[in-house]
Parts: sequence; C-alpha cells; structure tokens
Amino acid sequence: DISEAHPAFIAFVGAATTATLFFPDAPMAHHSQRASCVLHRLDFCKPVGWHDMAPVTDGKYSVECYLDALDSCYATLRKKLNDREIFQITDYNVFHTGGGFHIVKKAFERLLRNERPECRGTEREELTEKRLHPSCHILKRVGPCHTVSSFLNIGSVVMSKMEQALGK
Repeated sequence: DISEAHPAFIAFVGAATTATLFFPDAPMAHHSQRASCVLHRLDFCKPVGWHDMAPVTDGKYSVECYLDALDSCYATLRKKLNDREIFQITDYNVFHTGGGFHIVKKAFERLLRNERPECRGTEREELTEKRLHPSCHILKRVGPCHTVSSFLNIGSVVMSKMEQALGK
C-alpha cells in the first residue's frame, strides 16, 4: 500500500507490505471475533477534476469518524463476547490506522476509557506501554500504511515480543 502526498510531505509517507498466515495451533493466536463498521461520511475526498493527487481532507473530522467507528466496533464486540471486557481476553491491542501513531494512541486511550474509566496516571502509562507500544514500532518508523496497517502492526508485536507473545 503506497500513500501519495503533496511533495512538501513526501518524507512522511510510508509504504509496506505484509503476508500473514493463519492456521490451527499457531504459536500466536489471533482472536476469532470480529466487528466492522461502515459510516456514511466523507472525511476526505477527491472532487471531479481535482488538481492534486492528495485528497481534500478535514483532519479533525477524520479522527472523529475513526473514533466513532471504533466505538461502534467496541460495542459490537462486547455484545459478541457476552459483555466481557476486551482487556480480559487480549494481551496486546492492535489498531488499523490511516494516520500516524497519535491516532492509534487516541484509539487505545478511547478503549481504555471504555474498559477501565477509573484508570489514571502510572497505571494508564503501564497499560499503554505493555498493550499498545509493541504494535507501533514499525508504524513509528515507516509511517501510515493505510490498508496494510493492521497486519503490519500485528507484525510489530510478533517482532518485538516474540518470546513473550508465543502462546498468547
């Protein structure tokens, strides 16, 4: 997946590819429950005849759309899991992102507020370090990779926590 950007921002554009094999008894389990969300919103677009490869965007609105979709997926997953907490069944939290690390961090913080509203300070920082950061090493180096980002961020967990992640 290759992002296109205005020449002034080309240094911030990343590209990556990944292949993922899913098979029974894999050394690192991928949770089988899924949730998806489709919102009828235009947070970026390319009008007919648009003069630039980069789309017209509204960054703040894009983040709102992303977080609204996250909330919807969270609610769906909780229903599928008979209202069990996501944190009870996961060791790492990996997010898709078309943006950078700051968007993934906002998503994790939103999940943390939903799961553990009383969590503050040092405990919050420790959970972020333990559950989120392993998935962001590649993202921080390569930048946003859009379509492939979820798999790339899973790869980051595998590469950075292989010994601890086996059997999880």
